[in-house]
Amino acid sequence: MTAYRDLESEHLEAQARLKENLEAMKSDFAATFGTPHGARVLAHLVDWAKVFGTTYVFGDSHASAFNEGVRNGILYCLTMSGRLNLPTER
Repeated sequence: MTAYRDLESEHLEAQARLKENLEAMKSDFAATFGTPHGARVLAHLVDWAKVFGTTYVFGDSHASAFNEGVRNGILYCLTMSGRLNLPTER
């Protein structure tokens, strides 16, 4: 039983560290993109990545997938910086 408790304790400690790291990273994203310079850069990236447009390239599924990956990266930045606030319930 001791080995199980040790593993469980290590798992809980690892989860706590991950949560702390995630919160620190969110804070870093918010600080970076919360400045006027950062907001302008983020706005440029949103436009460049077609976040609110179509990423589809007619006849080229590879380019479409690539474009969607770029878009997803910018959505990640928006989410981590707290600038993409989607409702959690409908």
